Amino acid sequence: MRNPTTQLHRTGGRPFAGWLHQDTGNSQWAAYWTNRALGWARAADNPLIVSYVLMRMSNQASSLGDANRTLDLARSALRKQDRLSPHARALVLRQEARGHALSGDLAACARALAAAQEQATAPEDHREDEGALTGYCTPSYIAGEAADCWMLLEQPRQAVAILEHCLSAWPAPYQRDRGLNLSRLAVARAASREPEQACAVAQEAAAIITNTWSARAVAELRRLPALLTPWPDLAPVAELRETLAALP
Repeated sequence: MRNPTTQLHRTGGRPFAGWLHQDTGNSQWAAYWTNRALGWARAADNPLIVSYVLMRMSNQASSLGDANRTLDLARSALRKQDRLSPHARALVLRQEARGHALSGDLAACARALAAAQEQATAPEDHREDEGALTGYCTPSYIAGEAADCWMLLEQPRQAVAILEHCLSAWPAPYQRDRGLNLSRLAVARAASREPEQACAVAQEAAAIITNTWSARAVAELRRLPALLTPWPDLAPVAELRETLAALP
């Protein structure tokens, strides 16, 4: 029988496989690979990876709009939080915030987001394998997730302010997430009745998405035509329709 600890080295690919399928819009395969990763992580008795995979499952639930499951999985992921690195806790706390946002609980969402940002800015003290899992969890990343929560709470101007700030200092290696957050900013601008700014940002996002395709980012951009219907004769709106039509 294979040693579960040895198997643990192979679980890192399974959460990533789950995320990759989620990012390409295949929720069924995303759930399959994430569930496989959870089984191996539990067999290896590794709290970090168990927590991380539960966080990924919470993220999948939130993408489907399931507030209760989002919160339940996030709380499960935090059960052994004293054994987690700050960035691992930050990733779970942003999922707790998302669950509260889906439930319409503004105050609880804001508290969870503040806690997530505090953890994301804390000094990291982790092994190499932890860094590989959570290294992308920068303060800018958490800010982008916070903005998405504010959009769920129908506070687009708050989302605009957060996204403008975090995108101004976005880490260069994370272009896929930059494209996603530019797409979110375009939607927030449109929801704030700023059509020209929304179109300009959407064009910037589309240029990134062409090179780093993401179903999540494309789904955000696909929301724009409905939000821009009050301005059918605006030239940037017509140009954006052509850009969106050319996206795969």
